Amino acid sequence: MTAPVRDLLSDLSVASGTAITRIIPDGACWRLTDGAGGEHGPFAAVAITFPAPQIAALLAASGFALAGVERATYAPCWSLMVAVERAPADVLIEPNDGPIGLIASDSSKPGRSEGGRLTVHAKPDWSRTHLEARREAIVSVLSKAAEACLGSPLRVGYAQAHRWRFAQVETALEKPCLYEPDLRLGAAGDWCLGPRIEAAHDSGLALANAILSDLGRPA
Repeated sequence: MTAPVRDLLSDLSVASGTAITRIIPDGACWRLTDGAGGEHGPFAAVAITFPAPQIAALLAASGFALAGVERATYAPCWSLMVAVERAPADVLIEPNDGPIGLIASDSSKPGRSEGGRLTVHAKPDWSRTHLEARREAIVSVLSKAAEACLGSPLRVGYAQAHRWRFAQVETALEKPCLYEPDLRLGAAGDWCLGPRIEAAHDSGLALANAILSDLGRPA
């Protein structure tokens, strides 16, 4: 899902892998500080688009707030990525029982290299119960559960577990975005409209349009 974003950012200056810890007003502009003590800016406006609990934490550390952001809630997800000798015939499998909610055959997607690759998503309640478990334990449990679902050994060549603390929106704000024109500060994400990639896009577009309008620039 990152390919469309990379294409949109191709002619922009982007600093990835940078943890912003504070946003600081500087006259009519903003400056940002990161976890390494670096500064970024000045910027005419700030748009924040990561999960709502992380937005609330950043705003609190900066002495600001956006009303409503605290109402958004999420379900976590443990995800297992495995390389296997042979992918299953079914592209998507949604088991009824056990810890797994979805098995997806990534190797069925266009442009993928040869070889079987699966993504396994655990169910929200199971992920919440085992949120602090060791990754090695998660790999073991989900691998065995996947074998049971598929009815055959996986013969895994590579396996890695990833924990998404904020994987799927459970409670959305049901509004396009949050924006304070006096501050030129806003936030957007799927948590505004609902647990869909389309909701994330529409929310980000709504915030971008609000900022551009405020700055007197065409949308």
